[in-house]
Amino acid sequence: MSSFGQHGAQEFRASVEDDGLDGDYSMVGDYPVEADYYVLLGLSRNPPPTDAEIRSAYRNLSLSFHPDKQPPHLRHAAETQFRRIQDAYDTLIDPKKRIVYDISGAEGVRQEWGQLGAMGTGGEAQKQDVGVKAMSPDEFRRWFLKTMKKRERQTIESLVSSRVCVFCAGSPYVKTYPNDPR
Repeated sequence: MSSFGQHGAQEFRASVEDDGLDGDYSMVGDYPVEADYYVLLGLSRNPPPTDAEIRSAYRNLSLSFHPDKQPPHLRHAAETQFRRIQDAYDTLIDPKKRIVYDISGAEGVRQEWGQLGAMGTGGEAQKQDVGVKAMSPDEFRRWFLKTMKKRERQTIESLVSSRVCVFCAGSPYVKTYPNDPR
């Protein structure tokens, strides 16, 4: 018998017969909805790209995908890709947005710069004594993580303080809580 052996042949047959249709598909839904901005611009995360590398990648891709430079039948697809490239550039070139992106992704950037987000109208950044714009990237990262933890803690405390025993409803022994709407 060859060096492949009996055991190796059985493993090979099993792997050939297994077409993957009965496998575990729990990870299928975990693909990101949006493309990774670093990948979209052709940049690596480690080491982090410099501003010059980000600008160069943006310049090359925006020239390639500019809708005005495309034939009419490709114009819609080019506009979509061009917008994605612009979003990626706008996020990665701004050090504060890049920090939020690295922590929370594109959706996190939209939320935090939107209304009531940390950086949006009415957000924690407007309540700061020292402006967030004056912070270094490291100071901003610490401030943003602290803000996220504070927001998470407030959410958890509000959930815990409004809990009532569902099975005990109507019982004279049920303790009501100050935030309970009853």
